[in-house]
Amino acid sequence: MKMRLFSLVWGEPYCEWFSFALARSLSWPMNLAAIRRYAEEWNIYTRPQDRERLAAIAEPLGVPLQFHPFAMKNSSGETLQPALLDHLRNCHLTGNAAFIAPPDTIFGDGTVGAICDIGSRPGICVAVPHVRVNGGALGKLPDRPMPNAELVDFAWENLHKTWVDANAELPNTNSRMGGVSWRKLREGLYAVTHRLPTCYLANVDASDIEWFARQFETGTFDHTFPTKLVKEQRQRIIASSDAAFMIELTGERDNIPPCEPSDPNEPDAFWRDLEHNYVNRNTVAIFRGANA
Repeated sequence: MKMRLFSLVWGEPYCEWFSFALARSLSWPMNLAAIRRYAEEWNIYTRPQDRERLAAIAEPLGVPLQFHPFAMKNSSGETLQPALLDHLRNCHLTGNAAFIAPPDTIFGDGTVGAICDIGSRPGICVAVPHVRVNGGALGKLPDRPMPNAELVDFAWENLHKTWVDANAELPNTNSRMGGVSWRKLREGLYAVTHRLPTCYLANVDASDIEWFARQFETGTFDHTFPTKLVKEQRQRIIASSDAAFMIELTGERDNIPPCEPSDPNEPDAFWRDLEHNYVNRNTVAIFRGANA
């Protein structure tokens, strides 16, 4: 299996995050070894004025770069949709898997290889639940490779409000709207129910391209495409941070679902019940810190 990385990035803070979050974590030893083993190309969708800067950041990884123009829409979600469809089409035409590499994501060292190994068979798509972390915490990231266990500790030290409010022990949570519910099992060990884990590696076929070409709602890759995958028994979830763990940087005031009284018998209830939402409810991810 060979894959092509997909990154959509322009402006701030995303160019900075592309450098100090995404590219930094992809350059950690085990991740870099996996990138050089599996990656055919890094497809970067950006504005002309950001291209030279991003090229200087990405070139040291040693993966051939291909820059693509894209159409700016009213929101990042609307901009993502056509760019991602273009990338998926190219991957299907070349027989490569699509590896989603957002600029705001930090992959724990060893995570890229685990995702690619598990997604090495035709048609398989690999999903991993990620944790949202305050974007301002990027400056606290140590200047060294971060194995998954240490990144788990870092995440819980810098949780975004989206995740702070998803603690199942709280009387009021955002889990019904946000799709995440977690509890602390013991120091450094967390159990997570995530209704919408992101598909980071997708081996797409012709029917997937046809499906995406008919979509106009934003967010389909995370919110509705997995229903197709679970019906076809193609989704694989990595539910242990021992194998794969990543964090997503988020602005302090961004993406905050409303809270409501939690049902202690159903703390992981979610407002939507598409097939993948209830399939994912049957999986409890275990995130383990360094001293758990």
